[in-house]
Amino acid sequence: MLLRTEREATAAWQIAVSQGKLDIMQKIWEWTTKKLTTKEIKNEMLLRTDRVGRTGWFFVVSQGKLDITQIIWEWATEKLTTEEIKNEMLLSTDGVGRTAWHIVVSQGKLDIMQKIWEWATEKLTTEEMKNEMLLCTDQGRRTAWHLAVSHRILDMQKIWEWATEKLTREEIKNELL
Repeated sequence: MLLRTEREATAAWQIAVSQGKLDIMQKIWEWTTKKLTTKEIKNEMLLRTDRVGRTGWFFVVSQGKLDITQIIWEWATEKLTTEEIKNEMLLSTDGVGRTAWHIVVSQGKLDIMQKIWEWATEKLTTEEMKNEMLLCTDQGRRTAWHLAVSHRILDMQKIWEWATEKLTREEIKNELL
């Protein structure tokens, strides 16, 4: 019952996350931590993907709610290894090749961008941040910067500052501009 999926390969957990239902998410989390093993929680809740490759992390980031994003991050850090957080949350891509960074930047949610940037600086190397966050492209060959521009995100100053901290002049010239 806790892990059953519907037609779109979405579990109740992912539905609650995608709708931003914190009370339901917390109740499901409470039940699963009592009934499931850590491995089941990892694979069937935190890292489970729907039919287009989105995890609960992608759903919560696209919701744009900082409080829920922070709660999911805390739960993930309790159950996942650093490598799993790095590879399955910060650097993983959905069905169109977008990372959570792509999603949050394209929405212009500065508070969530700030948090993900902070978490990434704790978990990723400079090279990973550069190549897998700032310069990573989706299937349309768009970086998060391109998505911010195309979605007319007005508060791009912070993204620019982060990019100039990690990228060389040549990378900025050739990859962003």
